[in-house]
Parts: sequence; structure tokens; C-alpha cells
Amino acid sequence: MYQTAHHAHFNERNSAKAVVAWNKYLPSCASGRFALEARYNRATLFVATWPSDRSGSSANAVCCGKLWNLASASGG
Repeated sequence: MYQTAHHAHFNERNSAKAVVAWNKYLPSCASGRFALEARYNRATLFVATWPSDRSGSSANAVCCGKLWNLASASGG
């Protein structure tokens, strides 16, 4: 699952797909070897989409530590 998320994020540069993949990976490996990196990678996607998110919900999700599904919020 990590490789899927990493590939979507960094190779495909598909933010919506990557957030969905990170959200699937994190609950299954919450204390795994790459959990901290996965959380960081997911957070960078939220910050990267923040300017286009006029409601600020992505920034609030990061600050509050809530899971936020970029794909459903963007209609993807």
C-alpha cells in the first residue's frame, strides 16, 4: 500500500489518488516503519491544495489532525 501511495504522489503527481492511498495505508500501518513519512506526505498534499481550497477545510484538517478525503472534497 505504501508503494501505491508513494507512486501516485511522486510519480503520477495525482494528489487526489495519493490522498486516498495515504488514507488507506495509514490505518493499517499506523505505527509502521513509514507511518511518520506517510503522514508528512499526506500533509504536504493538504498544504499544496490549500490555496485553491477557499473554505480552508484542508488546512483545518491538517491542524486538527483529522482525516480529510481530498478526493471527495474535490469531487474526484
